[in-house]
Amino acid sequence: MAGKGALIVVDMQNDYLWGLRKPQFTYNTEQLVANVNSAVEFYLEFGFDVHYIREVIPNNWLTRKLIGHSLSGTPGIELYEGLEVVSDLIWDKQMPDAFSVPAFRDMAAKRNYTEIAVCGLDFCGCAGETAKGAALTGAHVVLLQDCTGTRYGADRIAKMTMQLNRVGVQIQVPNG
Repeated sequence: MAGKGALIVVDMQNDYLWGLRKPQFTYNTEQLVANVNSAVEFYLEFGFDVHYIREVIPNNWLTRKLIGHSLSGTPGIELYEGLEVVSDLIWDKQMPDAFSVPAFRDMAAKRNYTEIAVCGLDFCGCAGETAKGAALTGAHVVLLQDCTGTRYGADRIAKMTMQLNRVGVQIQVPNG
């Protein structure tokens, strides 16, 4: 079977984008969601599967105290209302890299993705880690910079950029 493509939209959830978010999540919600929605439309036109990844961690006393977001059973884990959701390919993860989820990794292998685009949150976190995980599959991987938010400074961005480059992830804007 010939390979195909996937767009992986990472952690575009209420806890990071809505008005009730914690102050450390400084993403420009309107612009980021518009850019991601444009990418979804673009890649869908080319026949890519569109996957949505949600960070969902156990909701217990310790995680409420130490983390306070992405807690199972809360409205914060839901995909952001303004996000264009075009498939039922929605996966939950606890670790930054979506490929750490065996069912997701197995599905990607069975579908033989040769092209993978990654976007969402955060460049220096889950989106970057998922792009690195995708690169380990042998696919050609791009991280869509203008569709990927970050709350981190230039030093951390430079470090992640080096890590992405080292494993062969191309950083680009859609159509760029």
